[in-house]
Amino acid sequence: MNSLVKDCQSCILAKAKRGKFGQHSNRVPAHYLGEILFFDIAGPITLTKYSKDNRLRQNDVILIAALTKFYGESKYLGVLVDDFSRMKFTVLLATKDEARKWLKEKIYAIRNHTGKAVVTLHTDGAGETRSNEFESWCLSEGITHLQTNKGTSQHNAPAERAIQTIFNSIRACCIQSNLPSYFWPASCNNCLFSVNLLSRKVSPNHSSVDGSKPSLELYDNNPVSLSNIKVFGCDVDVFILPTDREDRISPRTNPCIYLGIDSRREN
Repeated sequence: MNSLVKDCQSCILAKAKRGKFGQHSNRVPAHYLGEILFFDIAGPITLTKYSKDNRLRQNDVILIAALTKFYGESKYLGVLVDDFSRMKFTVLLATKDEARKWLKEKIYAIRNHTGKAVVTLHTDGAGETRSNEFESWCLSEGITHLQTNKGTSQHNAPAERAIQTIFNSIRACCIQSNLPSYFWPASCNNCLFSVNLLSRKVSPNHSSVDGSKPSLELYDNNPVSLSNIKVFGCDVDVFILPTDREDRISPRTNPCIYLGIDSRREN
């Protein structure tokens, strides 16, 4: 009787459940910086409270315009993770189609930094990385582009976990600083530095990696300087150059809010 129930096709169709994913993947870990990369995109990120359909205060309109001018139309967040060091890179995107161009530029930058080839790129198989043009580019660069099956984000776990960690940090920074949620692009850049500074977890298979070093130090191979770290959203006084002052009696500083380190400038 039990064998008849076990082989009942109707029961199989009605009660089927997905098999469990193993705790440890059979995937071979990276042996050097930049060898294996994981990429994923989060979004679209909608802020209903501050949408154009709602009446916004004049102060909010001005701040949103200023942030958009500096960070662009940020609707998506792309995250790239280096498997060896767990170093994370992010990009703010207006559309998903922009991801391909950024990925190419970042892979070239990683290759120049490490002096070694990128061998494997893992993505979730979404449309932004599934074009024939991008596949041809990967082949020309000797990169194996592996895509996860539908609904199996576990196969792209490093990127998925990185997105969750970064958004948890963004949320915490905005809450702690009491800044509106439309400051999330600025918070993202600030949180990325903290996440790379605090990331130390290394797979047991990475026996050649010093797990006591943060991802940032492993990737740059230099001690991390903490001299420029400040609390996101804290009050700061920005020095006004003499040539920018109205007169000799005007203030020498301008009260501002700290939004993080600008990676495009020396600090």
